[in-house]
Amino acid sequence: MRKRPLTKHSLIAILDDEHSFAQLALVTLKEIGFQNVVAFETTEHFCHWPDLKNAEIIFIDVNLNEMNGLTILPWLKTKVPSARIIIFSGDTRKQVVSEAINLGACSFLSKLNLDKNIRVLFNKWNVNYPLS
Repeated sequence: MRKRPLTKHSLIAILDDEHSFAQLALVTLKEIGFQNVVAFETTEHFCHWPDLKNAEIIFIDVNLNEMNGLTILPWLKTKVPSARIIIFSGDTRKQVVSEAINLGACSFLSKLNLDKNIRVLFNKWNVNYPLS
């Protein structure tokens, strides 16, 4: 499915039970210029979010308290097939990265220097920021 061009109005969701990383991602995305960024710290709230079907970008941590973030990837791919799903984690072993990509993530980011890694990803996608 063709991805829509990203704009400042693109809806972005973040799922990470570590508050500091969820906030770091949220602040970084807002600095880039995205206005509709929502962070979730529980899988339950994320999965029952009414606007999930409209998300254009979804960031998911691998190591959640409730589950492995990779386990919801296949479900997300059917629920929101047009979304760009990015997995991020402090665990960057080749096996974890490969599994994320094989399950349908479009990218994998290390939590080490997460703010920088998010910016590098958007540069790779040719997103000119700050968005206006």
